[in-house]
Amino acid sequence: MNGRTLAYRKVYELIKGDILGARYGVGSLMPTEAELEDIYGVSRSTVRKAMELLEKEGYVDIRQGRGTLVKDFSARQDYTRVNSVTETLKKRGYHVSTRKLHIEKCRVPERAAKRLALQQSDWVVHVQRIQEADGNPVCFMENYIPYHLAEGLEKETGIVSLYQFLEENYGFEIERTKDVIAAATANFYEAEILAVPVGTAMLQVERVCYSPSGEPVCMDYVRILGSYYQVEMEGFGRNRPVRGGN
Repeated sequence: MNGRTLAYRKVYELIKGDILGARYGVGSLMPTEAELEDIYGVSRSTVRKAMELLEKEGYVDIRQGRGTLVKDFSARQDYTRVNSVTETLKKRGYHVSTRKLHIEKCRVPERAAKRLALQQSDWVVHVQRIQEADGNPVCFMENYIPYHLAEGLEKETGIVSLYQFLEENYGFEIERTKDVIAAATANFYEAEILAVPVGTAMLQVERVCYSPSGEPVCMDYVRILGSYYQVEMEGFGRNRPVRGGN
């Protein structure tokens, strides 16, 4: 790797960090190339290559003659509808693909048994994936499905959107979900796979999916880079204390 390549990659990381840190806010115009030269102390060609890479990854929109716009790069999960993380990323405009896929039939682990109302002697299909957005690895996904609901799934390959696959091939109906969302940071293993520094902000989503009859049919465990995913909710009304009459 030569010095020039190192220079533009370093500037790319610096500018990306400033975008994620809101120094350059979503919807705002970036400084000009000349201003970026001064800010980061590099040449015009280095700035240009760094910005081209940022545009390719969906962080900015370079508009000739009009400046460079910081894009809304985060996928927002709309909790008024049931959508998977994969579907949410696709709706945001990312091309989503599966980098690694492993499916196995196994005994249900303890954490999934409780949420799926199963005995630990019961069988499940365990799906593990690394998902990519526009070619960049962004999340780890694990799914547990009672085996009697998805018999033979362990023989499948090439699954990208699991919910869609289950609906089309197994007649799944997911009526509602219950999510537990927590802040997390990338550990060493995750940082290596996702090509980010250890400690990078992530979101952890643990979800249980329910059928129209109320039966738990799938448990999901997802860890996704925080820069690619946001949660959007709406609240209606408030419970107010009832005042005594007398």
